[in-house]
Amino acid sequence: TNSPLVFNIDSTDFLNTIGINFDGNYSIFNPDNLMNVTLYAPFRLDSELINSSCDVQVNGTPISFELIDINQLEDNVSEMIMDYLSNSFLFLSNLIVCNLTLAENKTTIIRYRFNGSMQNPLYTADEFSITYDLGTAKAWQGNITEKVEFVVNGKIPNSYRESSNYSLEDRCQITNINNGRVYTWEWDDENINTQLVGIIYRGRLLRTWAWWVVVLIGGSIAGINVLVVVLILRRRKRKKSHSIKNYP
Repeated sequence: TNSPLVFNIDSTDFLNTIGINFDGNYSIFNPDNLMNVTLYAPFRLDSELINSSCDVQVNGTPISFELIDINQLEDNVSEMIMDYLSNSFLFLSNLIVCNLTLAENKTTIIRYRFNGSMQNPLYTADEFSITYDLGTAKAWQGNITEKVEFVVNGKIPNSYRESSNYSLEDRCQITNINNGRVYTWEWDDENINTQLVGIIYRGRLLRTWAWWVVVLIGGSIAGINVLVVVLILRRRKRKKSHSIKNYP
């Protein structure tokens, strides 16, 4: 597979809202006979993060899709997804489901796009992170070419996140741009050991009186991961990741 994708983050008004634009392309080569497949793209969706701007295309042509809750899946499919989630760091509750045909000995390009926003991202949380799960890339046979970019325009994240099933890695390339920063992870025809990549904002924006209300009622809410994107085509068991590192 070959999978370039970009998160464009608008944090210019971070105290009030953060905008997120996702554009992910997945190239799948089918060396076998023609196949009809169902694709499940699970997301964890918070608030109005994803809206009617969601779009799915195959080889440049828009196709129909369905956004469903994971609890609505048939038992056998749900078991496959839950098996994946049990080996993942994050809970994914909604899925974009579509059907397509993979032509024999040809490459098919699937594209997912959406625009969304999150109001007051740190109002009730110590941490706000936007994370991409590389689990799908690890499920394919052979080497992978993949590029993941977080293009931040506005407030710079406090750190970035990278985790691996095997060892701590630091593959992130950071580039300063006008009024922002780009965080890039890239693999070129190689195995992918990394499990998660992403960016992190920390701090609490609650006023003092509101802070105490939150503490008394429910305690501090931390570690909220607002977005995960992963493409699942088949079941595969993996060992749980043991190494997570956040970089300043």
